[in-house]
Amino acid sequence: MLQEAAFSTNSIIQRGDSQVYMNNFAVVMDLIRARFNTARRAIDLPGNRMRSEFIDKVLESPAVKMLDMIEGAFSKSAEGAIIHHRQSLETLVHLSTFCETSDERDSIYALLNIANDTTTLSETRENGIILPDYGKSVLDVYADFVIHCCQQSESLDIVCRPWAQPPSTSPLSKWRKTGDDNTIPSWIRTRDTMPFGNPSWRLKRRLHGNSLVGGSQKRLYNAHYRTRPAFSIGRDDRSGACDGSLTTKGVLLADISEISTRMADAIVTRKCLKLLGPVSWKTEPGNIVLPDAIWRTLCADRDERGDPATSSFRVGMLELLQTNVLESTSSIDIEELLENELPEHVRRYLSVVRDTVWNRRIFRSQPNDYMRQPLVGLIPQRARVGDHICILYGCSVPVVLRKMVTSIDHWWEIVGEAYVHGIMDGEVFRQTPQTTLGHMEEEFFIW
Repeated sequence: MLQEAAFSTNSIIQRGDSQVYMNNFAVVMDLIRARFNTARRAIDLPGNRMRSEFIDKVLESPAVKMLDMIEGAFSKSAEGAIIHHRQSLETLVHLSTFCETSDERDSIYALLNIANDTTTLSETRENGIILPDYGKSVLDVYADFVIHCCQQSESLDIVCRPWAQPPSTSPLSKWRKTGDDNTIPSWIRTRDTMPFGNPSWRLKRRLHGNSLVGGSQKRLYNAHYRTRPAFSIGRDDRSGACDGSLTTKGVLLADISEISTRMADAIVTRKCLKLLGPVSWKTEPGNIVLPDAIWRTLCADRDERGDPATSSFRVGMLELLQTNVLESTSSIDIEELLENELPEHVRRYLSVVRDTVWNRRIFRSQPNDYMRQPLVGLIPQRARVGDHICILYGCSVPVVLRKMVTSIDHWWEIVGEAYVHGIMDGEVFRQTPQTTLGHMEEEFFIW
């Protein structure tokens, strides 16, 4: 349906006996969105929560998202002729996670004709082209997509970004040619790890914090310092089908030695703050020493637009501490605080913190020969003591890896993305001698 609507030059929306041209409907939606944005400051005030939730429900609805995809797919002439394709396949797959399909392979194949990096075959790009082949398993199609993204974007971020439709129970689902049909490799992130779970669930309650890796159009961090991915997909010797493995390289930084309880419902406990650093009150009234690691980590050092956090966020955290919020309770309940009257900069900061820390954990690492100071930051709920903090070449955020060992073999599992204070802008690669980086380098065999 997306393809047909995107390519159509004269689409009509029909409801009962009423109809409207798609182009006119898009103009109306743009005007409504502008009105919502203008009124947002007043709408977000306490007491207007139901109205705010209604507006969010409209703007985040599958219908509006589909309209945005259709409108953003092409540049068209006044006559409706396509001038050029605007978006990459990686971007389109990211934007279309709200869509459902009875055959998981169509979550890739249905978008090929719309993408700007799959529609033109040339000698220099031929290897990166995906051609529809329903003789392939879902795993092979997904592996082709991961390879395509890494080659076109020169980034490994796709292994951290949720995009894949989980295996269905329909007869069309052919996850693997052989072996366990429903085993998903950890380097393929499924939609159930999105902030509100799989969009097809239509949940209103948040399950996870926002993705740290961001979208393909705007990468939020540069922990990899522009290194390029060095990877390969494992293949069966006889059939050539993907065997579920990915081999890549990166640097192993440190082991996780302490973790907090998960920040369920964005409740930040005293232990969370303690792991990040000590907050101290000077003898002068209201004079607080607040380590950068605390206020920057809680918002992952970014604002609501994904831009670097400003000093107003630091002031917001200081004002919270100055109100003795921790004197009467053992934790900071962000959702409860947002119910109250707050200064605008405090409300902004808390909103970002809520969407960042939800169900994540705070960690502290064990110092070692390479990282003399302990690392601190945010890790997934599933992470545990003994997991490893790594930077994979080509991946803009650090990842948590878990080493799986048996009596005859070992491999790695990607637990999830991480925010690590002080190393999100390439500091590891800029400040560590090349010889030391060589000792830190590892080859990871990931399932």
